[in-house]
Amino acid sequence: MPHTGLGTGDALLAEKYRTEGREVVELQIPTISLDAILEQCASPDIHWLKIDVEGAEQMVLQSWSNSSHRPWIVVVEATSPLSETQTHAAWHGLLISKCYHFVYFDGLNRF
Repeated sequence: MPHTGLGTGDALLAEKYRTEGREVVELQIPTISLDAILEQCASPDIHWLKIDVEGAEQMVLQSWSNSSHRPWIVVVEATSPLSETQTHAAWHGLLISKCYHFVYFDGLNRF
């Protein structure tokens, strides 16, 4: 959405913005899996990972399956963009399956 600072990789969220009257411009952007990003790290000792992808958190976490790297702390934006509606139900189980434990919610992110 030009001149707003907003963006998303989620087609449903983009359509919501469009119906709210925002100008939505579709761009093709190459992506890379979280597995590939983690494997590019020089050290397996990663202290924290922050995921803030404007509605595509589940998609990003689903792309983390085979990497041997394990960040100590994972912080994920856990509300719908521009709202206080929590969205973690869609991806929380993916972190639990990797033996992470929920510790704190600051109103925007889950740690």
